[in-house]
Amino acid sequence: MPARLFNLALLVIGVCSLSLPLSAQDREPPVRTIALIGTGEVRAKPDIAVITLGVTTRAATAREALTRNNAAMTEILDHMQQAGIPPKDVQTSNFTVNPAYLYDNQNQQPPKIVGYDVSNQVTVIMRKLEAMGEVLDQVVSKGSNQIHGISFSIDDPQPLEDHDELRWISTTNRDEALSLPWIPADFPIVRALLESLGPRIGSNAPR
Repeated sequence: MPARLFNLALLVIGVCSLSLPLSAQDREPPVRTIALIGTGEVRAKPDIAVITLGVTTRAATAREALTRNNAAMTEILDHMQQAGIPPKDVQTSNFTVNPAYLYDNQNQQPPKIVGYDVSNQVTVIMRKLEAMGEVLDQVVSKGSNQIHGISFSIDDPQPLEDHDELRWISTTNRDEALSLPWIPADFPIVRALLESLGPRIGSNAPR
């Protein structure tokens, strides 16, 4: 089962000054540092799928290819709306009209236009993951010959981005590192210097 992971990293810098003889120019001694990073993760099951699907049609003329494509896409969009996918969750992502060429294998003749290809793709947000397989089967039966780019995400990640909770997890992780025996006992820890928060999404489908 994929999980969306929200990582919080706290970077702690320890600084100590070495007692070294001053030179004639009274130079300051070098400063040495130790960097310790604590991370926190929150896992959650995805509740939406984002899918790109569409239709590519070929015909002798661009008008005919466009007419066939529009008819197929209209049927597909109507079916998705009947399946409970609102229009706001369907956005056109790509639309192209290109000539189709026949090439001479002997390279003795210039390419010849033999028709026109029309491709229409939409990006769909599916909120009922349990019905996704059935919806896609129906979409294919209605004429879709392009389905790709399926990804899973979380519709509202804000509750997972509880900054206080992630900070507590990462701070605990960091403090455990601070107790390791390889850190000198007299090495002063100055302060938390850097903090970052960001999502990381799993790539597998939910089970």
